Parts: sequence; C-alpha cells; structure tokens
Amino acid sequence: MEMQKGKGGAAAAAGGGGGGGGGGGGGKLLIYTSLDAKDELEERLERCAGTVTSLTGGVSEREANDALNAHVCKGAPQHEEVCLGLFTMILMEPAQAQKCYRDLALVSRDGLNTVLNKMNQILMEKYLKLQDTCRTQLVWLLREMVRSGILGIDGICMTFMKQIAGGDVTSKNIWLAENILDILTEQR
Repeated sequence: MEMQKGKGGAAAAAGGGGGGGGGGGGGKLLIYTSLDAKDELEERLERCAGTVTSLTGGVSEREANDALNAHVCKGAPQHEEVCLGLFTMILMEPAQAQKCYRDLALVSRDGLNTVLNKMNQILMEKYLKLQDTCRTQLVWLLREMVRSGILGIDGICMTFMKQIAGGDVTSKNIWLAENILDILTEQR
C-alpha cells in the first residue's frame, strides 16, 4: 500500500492510511504484536485526547475554544494535557487535523514546545511502530509547522531525516524521503 502525501484531511482517511500496516493490530497510534504490552506513552496521549474531547464535545466552536482556554489557564499540567490531546487528535483523526492545529496554535502558551518535544520523542522512540495514518499526519503536521515558522521545528526536520534509511527502497521509506524533500524545497 502506498502512503498518501501528508495533507492532513480526508485524503489520508480516504487513502486507507491506517489499519495496522500489516502488523498484528494495536492501538490507534502504534502497531503491536500479540506479545507487546500496551504502551504507556500511547495510553497517556489517548487520555489527553479524551480530555480534549470531553471539553469540546457537543458545544459550539466558540464554547469549545473558551473551554480549552479556561482549562489551559488552570496550570502547567492542564496546558500540557490540552496541547498533547490536540496533538494526538491530529494524529488519530485526519478529518479534524486542520481544526485541531488551529486550536493548538491558539491555546499553546509555550510556542508549541510541549508538542515539539513529544513529536521528537515519538520520532526517536516509536516511529517504526506508528500506524500509517499517524505517520501521514506527522508529516502533515511538520509541513504546517514549517509553514508557520515555529521556533525549533528545524530540530524535528533533522529527526525526521534520521528516519530515512539509506539504501531502503521500500515504498514507505521513499514516501518519507519525498515528503521531507517537498517540505524543505517548498520552504527554502
């Protein structure tokens, strides 16, 4: 299966980007074998996404924005929880990615540093186990952050480039190399 260009919308969902990538199943973010235990990072990110969903579900966009801002203002742990929840929703729900990114940019009080750190951790530790949809969405998020000129995104670009395996001509590796090259040439 060929992965879609990182466009973060219905294109990734329509392309069937997720579904386990031929692995033994898994969660919404990572692919597991039957021997793997549930990943703590994935559980935490899913809890954060659940918090955001409970804050924003069933209300108007303005009320959702107010609820997110009010929760973020309670303190650093709540700020991190909302930022990571929106980040997780970007990865798991391509159709909501644009809205979640906008909300993330509005509520983040640290220049998206929390998200950059978590992206880097996922890229370094979990990239090979990521579901295809999440990989596509990570590339889409990278593209959006580069366009926005987020401080520190250059380090994430370097980490992405480390994931490109030299001599590997599989479709996933070529897809990643082409997308990173596209992002960097667009934003020279």
